[in-house]
Amino acid sequence: MMINLWHMMDRGKFYFPVKKPIALFLTLSTATFNWCAYAGEIPGTWRDPEKIQETAESVKPLRVPEKWGKIEESFRGSDSKTVVYIQDAHDSLEAQRHIAEIIKDLVARHNVKTVFEEGYEGRVPTDKYFGKIKDARIREAVAYFLMDKLRIGGAEYAHITRSRDFRLIGADQIALHLENISWYREAAKIQGKTGRDLKAIEAEIEKLTRQYFAEEVKEWMKLQERSRRSELDYFEYLSRAAELFSKRIPREIMAKDYPNFTLVLATQNGNSAELSKRLKAMNYKDLLQEVDRLENEFANRSLKTATEKDLFRHYKVLKLLEKLNALEMTPVEYESVSGLLKQFDTRAVAKSIAALTHKPIVLSRQWEENIQNAIRFYETAKLRDQAIAKQLDAFAHAKQEKTAVLVFGGFHANAIKQILKEKQLTYIVVTPKMTDTDPKQKEYYARLMSDGYHKFEVPLLVSRASRPQDVLEFAPRVTERYLDALERQAIASRD
Repeated sequence: MMINLWHMMDRGKFYFPVKKPIALFLTLSTATFNWCAYAGEIPGTWRDPEKIQETAESVKPLRVPEKWGKIEESFRGSDSKTVVYIQDAHDSLEAQRHIAEIIKDLVARHNVKTVFEEGYEGRVPTDKYFGKIKDARIREAVAYFLMDKLRIGGAEYAHITRSRDFRLIGADQIALHLENISWYREAAKIQGKTGRDLKAIEAEIEKLTRQYFAEEVKEWMKLQERSRRSELDYFEYLSRAAELFSKRIPREIMAKDYPNFTLVLATQNGNSAELSKRLKAMNYKDLLQEVDRLENEFANRSLKTATEKDLFRHYKVLKLLEKLNALEMTPVEYESVSGLLKQFDTRAVAKSIAALTHKPIVLSRQWEENIQNAIRFYETAKLRDQAIAKQLDAFAHAKQEKTAVLVFGGFHANAIKQILKEKQLTYIVVTPKMTDTDPKQKEYYARLMSDGYHKFEVPLLVSRASRPQDVLEFAPRVTERYLDALERQAIASRD
């Protein structure tokens, strides 16, 4: 998720001092979310099955220098056009620098004329704002400062400092984009309270699971928790869980009824061309649903009474709700379990616990209302994918263009790849090189996601709060003042 200096203008290390607070309200442009760096991977959560690499037949001799990034996967469509999809890492300055270098290289060597990006709708007006800074060194300094502050991304920086021209087009729908950010912030505000309500219910459930559950089920629960904490990657979790499952479910039944699960296990032991081809064609939503069914069958075969099975169901849904509340679900996970999440009833759970413990219990139901903000966040994110499809249609009908670049966060990776496949556009997925995370950018990102502004931007925000105003109405005026101040500071520090 980058922070857009264009619908306010946009997002942002060139070292020159900003001696005085410079006020600016900039809307947070929800590109993807990089709690997730690439391909929907989210630190501290389950490894995303979307990250299974597709080993498609190679696509054209289009290379990315290793110092800047890596081609993760590719797909050859029947259309002659190619889209280079660069997965954005919004909270990494290093990644943004490398995205800019990749774009410049593609423009120079592959005659790319159009770059699409997340967080804006339509032509991105970098020239309108930065064109007035005539000194190229100052222009680059200002752009780098903003990129360091996460106010612009690598695509904007590449466009501002370009030596060879290309178009920068927002492939987002700004109204949905801003709504997406709004729901994120509303969910984040009450995340702690919602989490405490859920943990209180979970604590009561876990007491009972320790008392009632069979040993192999408790062992599975430990494995699942280790996977959630990223102590086991997703595939290692599946491999170890399969050993437990096989104690209750014959392997021939697993092979027959759970083909996607079986295929993933097979690829852990070998990587033949045929296995790779089948893995490439897999629908990962189907895999997640299959794993869910397999876990349920394992529980049904291991747990004896209806009470035990109810407890197991409550436990599973609670874990999903906690992940939803933390906004750590991938879109594919959300799609797979969205119906299940709506079935959890706190009052019914409280009655079950009271019946088992023979003690009265009080559980808060406020979380049921609070969790709706997180649900709306995911639902809005899904709608934004339609804007991407529209822009890709425009590229598909552009006669003079063979290759385009799309810079979008990994949160949307699965949907983007599906759109490209449906349009039969050849694609290459690239992840920019990122050797380490910078705590400073992490802090910037967290602040911008929750507050929407840096500390030095507060004065203007105060005036905005006293007079609600459409962000597009006053963005140009604010942006010009902001850039003027940055330019003056850059000149002063140089002199």
